Amino acid sequence: MRWDNLVADLEGQLDHAEVAERAAEIEEHARAESGRLSLVDRLRGAQGESLRVEVSRSGRGEAAAGWSVRGRLARVGDGWLLIAGESGAETVVMLASVTAVYGLSRLSAAPGSMTAVEARLSVRSVLRSIARDRAAVRVRTRHGVVIEGTIDRVGADFFEVATHSVGELRRSALVRELAVVAVDGVAAVERLP
Repeated sequence: MRWDNLVADLEGQLDHAEVAERAAEIEEHARAESGRLSLVDRLRGAQGESLRVEVSRSGRGEAAAGWSVRGRLARVGDGWLLIAGESGAETVVMLASVTAVYGLSRLSAAPGSMTAVEARLSVRSVLRSIARDRAAVRVRTRHGVVIEGTIDRVGADFFEVATHSVGELRRSALVRELAVVAVDGVAAVERLP
């Protein structure tokens, strides 16, 4: 009887050790998977959610010098995200300028699961769409400059904004000047309603 208890106790200890080892392996695997997640993957899992996005004016994490965008996460691309505000404004935010995102659920997209179409949809494609619509925009640069007007043309690494009062339609006579903006220098582009 004593041997039976001893063997049962040893079997129980082995079973407990195996369960603990399996749990440790699962936990380590989960940590490794989380380590592969990018901000794009994390945001892609939150499409449709209402968020607050903190944007650094300098692009260097200086949140105190920045501002925030609130709204529904409409799209996520490679290097950018689109926030649809309640007022009807849409804001394209460059991921390089994002310092924090509030309101995310625990969901994430699988690392590297962006489709070929999503990967090809660049910020330049989005800016070209805004230019086609002749919508008024407010461009916020990483250095705090605000440029208002209409996007006239989008190049490989720049876009041109005909500056005019936001409440006016773009007319040649109303254009004050043409601003050529480096895409890398932009924090966000707000498409105004």
